[in-house]
Amino acid sequence: MKKKWIVEFEEYLSSKRSIKESTRENYLRYILRFLDIADSAGAHIDARHLFEESNITHYYDVKLGPIASAALTAFAEYLLSKKEINKHELLIIKDRIIDLKKPSLVKYEIDVLSEQEISFILGNKVDYRFIDNPDRSDYEISMVGPAICSLALLGFEQKELMEILVSDLDVTYNHFRIRNPYKGDDELLADWITLDEITKTKITRYLEYRSNLKVESNRLLLFKNEPLDTDSINEVFRIFKRAGNCDNFKNGGNISAQLLVRSKIIQALYKTNGACLMDIFRVFGLNNAQVAFCIRLYLSKTKLT
Repeated sequence: MKKKWIVEFEEYLSSKRSIKESTRENYLRYILRFLDIADSAGAHIDARHLFEESNITHYYDVKLGPIASAALTAFAEYLLSKKEINKHELLIIKDRIIDLKKPSLVKYEIDVLSEQEISFILGNKVDYRFIDNPDRSDYEISMVGPAICSLALLGFEQKELMEILVSDLDVTYNHFRIRNPYKGDDELLADWITLDEITKTKITRYLEYRSNLKVESNRLLLFKNEPLDTDSINEVFRIFKRAGNCDNFKNGGNISAQLLVRSKIIQALYKTNGACLMDIFRVFGLNNAQVAFCIRLYLSKTKLT
């Protein structure tokens, strides 16, 4: 069974064009270790017993870093694709993967941006020049970067950003909206997310830039004439670590799509005193880990009367 899983998991990862080869290799290496742990525990190795708490806890004892949980999540999604687990079991597994992660690996105190930090990201004061060559401007990042950031603040995490298609954006008949990436088969979730004025401005500017690229791709977001991948997204976000930008952040400009999504949700909860929660559920659903974290954080910092 273990050999079959590894072979099929490798094929599954290879079918995901957004996952780079180096990431695939790391996922396979981590999952091999996870399966060895489950095997050595003497557990009955089938898909439904594989993600027992003891197996995940032992795995986290020897595998650290964000890739450890990402590899488990990818493997669980592969098992769903093979119908070895169902969607309800996948949600339980994902929650368990997050819940059992070592607390020391998650820096909750620096993991939410303030309104001022978000305003800086969306504003016109981001410096796109190299400090050692002021005449050089990262023109491409100045075009795609604001689009990426505004969409992340709208709810698109890294995986969702990489998978946006041109056809997912609707700008016809006075519409300016984008398809909800979390919709799936859930009839209760919104089909579309309406773009706010700031996001509309950033996307319009990016679309004008994109129209001049001599690239044929159905992916909306491109960088260096290629669809976004993990490396290119990280390169875009590194702009915030440069001198002139990093001083505007309490974490030194360590920005990610996940952080932007989380920050926007929690700031919306603060701003509306929780009244926006139903709108959040309509986009993300009831089982989203980011939303669950933000609700816990909001409740922990808000005195209910």
